[in-house]
Amino acid sequence: MSAARLAWFSHEICFWHDPGAGSGYVPVGPGVEPLRQFAVDPDLRRAEGLVKATGVMDHFTAVTPDPATDEELLLVHVPGHIERVEAASAAGAGDAGVYAHVNYHSARAARLAAGACVQAATGVLDGSFDRAYCLVRPPGHHAEPDRAMALCLYNNLAVAARAAQRHGARRVLILDWDVHHGNGIQRTFYEDPDVLYVSVHQDGLFPAASGLVMETGAGAGAGGTLNVPLPAGSGHGAYLAVMERIVEPAARAFGPDLILVAAGVDAGATTRWAG
Repeated sequence: MSAARLAWFSHEICFWHDPGAGSGYVPVGPGVEPLRQFAVDPDLRRAEGLVKATGVMDHFTAVTPDPATDEELLLVHVPGHIERVEAASAAGAGDAGVYAHVNYHSARAARLAAGACVQAATGVLDGSFDRAYCLVRPPGHHAEPDRAMALCLYNNLAVAARAAQRHGARRVLILDWDVHHGNGIQRTFYEDPDVLYVSVHQDGLFPAASGLVMETGAGAGAGGTLNVPLPAGSGHGAYLAVMERIVEPAARAFGPDLILVAAGVDAGATTRWAG
């Protein structure tokens, strides 16, 4: 049996994006200390260095992504949204939406992040590689078609899923494990019967009243959204049970041509103390 062909997408400019002091929770001011960035915005360069140092990268082919084009971003986002991100970044700082702070490099980083996910998805569909991993910033699952939100500028996986559909994928599964609910992905595909969105997140954390069990899709997409809100403090056992008892059966029943994973890292620490 031949070894799997694995691709690793990353770009130096993604490391230059800075979500700002406080990282979008509350404005820094009297009585509000700036958050230490490592708590919510991991050092990607260090993460990639660890992957290289351990030899894991030797199993991957490194790929430098191209920035997502306007045509690709418009598969999900409205023109005004793109214009706001570009303008805020060109100004050197500001909020491109709701708690979506940017610096001078953020617009290009956001295009590279979305572009990496598009190229990873279409590369797998083409058979160029079997699986792909994208180490990119900014993240994306909160970004909605018409607004950036909570550190997320463009919805990377939503754009990738739409590109994959255009590329011939009939059914796409998006699995999102993050301590927060991916409201932007859900909103994009809520009425799409060909995309199954599964979100595993902490119950009632963020956004408020988002990701409830009864949110299951609408219209032609009824049944195409599966939210699994877990109580604060849920550990490895709870996540493994969800994967075995809920996610795997749902995936097998759906029969996707492509699986996209929004791999949130914050659930690994936040579930110990949030709530």
